[in-house]
Formats: sequence, C-alpha cells, structure tokens
Amino acid sequence: IDSTILLVKVTESPVAAFSSSSTAVCGTSGTLHFKNETLTPAATTVNYKWLVNDMEVSQSRDLNRTFNVPSGSPLPYLYQVKLIATSSNGCADTTEQTIRFNPLPDANYSTASSSGCAPFKLTLTNTSAYSDQFSWYLNNELVSTAAMPEIILPSPNSTYTLKLVTANVYGCVKDSVSRTFTTLPSPVASFNLAESRSCNGKLDISIQNTSSGATSYTWNFGDGSAPKTGPAPAHTYGRPGVFTLLL
Repeated sequence: IDSTILLVKVTESPVAAFSSSSTAVCGTSGTLHFKNETLTPAATTVNYKWLVNDMEVSQSRDLNRTFNVPSGSPLPYLYQVKLIATSSNGCADTTEQTIRFNPLPDANYSTASSSGCAPFKLTLTNTSAYSDQFSWYLNNELVSTAAMPEIILPSPNSTYTLKLVTANVYGCVKDSVSRTFTTLPSPVASFNLAESRSCNGKLDISIQNTSSGATSYTWNFGDGSAPKTGPAPAHTYGRPGVFTLLL
C-alpha cells in the first residue's frame, strides 16, 4: 500500500466594483472621480489597473481623470472605463462603465431680411445644431414651439425682438439667440391740385404731393393715358370729361 497527500488551497477572488461621479457629461471635456468599491478577500493584497478605452492610465486605488473629446469627433462620444482587480494569489475580476459626453445645444437662425413693411412675414431658416426642442419668443412672449414657424410682425413702424431657445434630449443646458427686426412706417397717400376744373376743354394740372412715408409713386390719370411715376408729374387733360386721378 502506498499513499500521497496533495494540499489544495481554494481562495476567493476579489469582486471588482466602482462608482463614478457621473456617467453623462454635457460638453466635450470634464474631470471625473471614480471611487473603487471592490470587495476583497480577507488577508489578501489586491492590485488595481484602470483602463480607458483599453489603454492603462493608472494603478491607484481610486481614479481622477480629465477627459477631452478628440477634436472633430461626432457627439455623443463614449469612453469605456475599466477596472481590473487582481489578488496576490493571481485571481482577477473586471468591471467597466461607459461614460458618455453629450453635445450642448447650439441655437441659431437666419432670415432673408431684418426689416420690411407690416405685416412683415419673416422667412426663417433654423440652423441650430444638436437641438430638438425649440421655443420662439416674440418680445418675450412664447409664440411657437415648431422648428420652422411662420411668424408675422403685425404693426408698422415697430421694433421686435425674436428669441430662439433650444434644448436637446440629453438634458444639457439650454442655448438661446436673439435678433432684432423692424417694420417700416406705412405710407400715407395724399395730394392736392392747384386747379381741378377747366372751361375750355383742356386742363393742365399742377400736383402738390403731400404723401408721407413713401419712396415711389404711381399716378393713374383716369383718361386712358399711360400711368406716370414720380412725386408730382405734369399732365394735361386734352378733352372734356370727368376724370378720377388716382395715386
């Protein structure tokens, strides 16, 4: 009879775990703290390795790390943070978390013109980036939540401020942009005639234009002649009749 003895030692593995100060960051940079919460077997030494996107960055127990999203990278941008806990007996465990860098909304819009005659319909082009929620304020009053609303400025000779506030699904801080628009005074057509009657079958009229707020004028003399332009054109009625002069 023969015999042999083999000692078998069974040890516990560490259970890797950590928490982070945040797993979602607005913007393209941020400093985060990662607290090591690994469960370690009694009387066992444990070593740690921290990896970011599979690149080792630290062997400390906890990790403080500043992240900068590479320039030109599409957002959201993801970092994989991994913790490997290895005991002195060679037993190891791994855990990881995803850190997401979300885009900040960028509010912007353009218009074909900043002034016009009332009612002035704005031709808007919404060029906002990373935005999917829109609030339009006309003189501080909410008028639309559409991406491309139809906005009309009703009153002549007035100044309006149109503000666009944008947000996104990531809950990042809102952004806004404001622009000022003006409506022009409405023209008032008015004129007088030195003479409006003639007894000889012919009348040379002399126009006194008293209009205001106008820059161009068109006159229809009501006698079949071609319309004339200008502030006060000369005209002769060459036959008897009653004619309506329209400005």
